[in-house]
Amino acid sequence: MEIKKTQTGDTGILTLIGRLDAISAPELQKVFVEFIAEIKQVEFDFAEVEYMSSAGIRVLLAAQKNVDKSGKTMTLKNVIPEVKSVFEITGLLGALQFE
Repeated sequence: MEIKKTQTGDTGILTLIGRLDAISAPELQKVFVEFIAEIKQVEFDFAEVEYMSSAGIRVLLAAQKNVDKSGKTMTLKNVIPEVKSVFEITGLLGALQFE
């Protein structure tokens, strides 16, 4: 997976490209933790994520917990139907904010 970081003011965007799985999830966790310290709002751009495993869900839920505690916000954008269905099947669609 490739992770691109961009920042405009206090909003940061993490653009994810490829597969969010057990191999790439630890790297996303690391990037997120470093990135969230610099911003108030984070957006995950999922337009080019073709697959997500339970490891990816775990990282996103931990990220949401982190931003909730710190008063920041987090949004998932451009999530393709195949990936969004993972959240629907697991009953976690309401746990994260989608746009």
